[in-house]
Amino acid sequence: MNNPAAEAKPTSSGGREHSANIIDAPKAYPQQDPAKAMNLITMDCRGLEFVEFRADGDWKAVGAESGTKFSGIDLTEGDWYDYDEKAGEEMPAMHLG
Repeated sequence: MNNPAAEAKPTSSGGREHSANIIDAPKAYPQQDPAKAMNLITMDCRGLEFVEFRADGDWKAVGAESGTKFSGIDLTEGDWYDYDEKAGEEMPAMHLG
């Protein structure tokens, strides 16, 4: 969804109503050592269950130490790698699919 505050429209299937609402807007994932899992978004689902995450669209990242901005990141394959010239190190995003 483009608007994190948007509410999914209820749909009906066999007389049952389904809906999904974003409770907390998407959050940035901070660098942590060691890396640990965290919630990026919270949704209220009624009559349905999300079973898969697809990182569609363009994503952005910022180098933790250099502040270098990366945009147009394609995460559809589940992994992304680039090189941060200012920091002199690789910028990975892995295991997202």
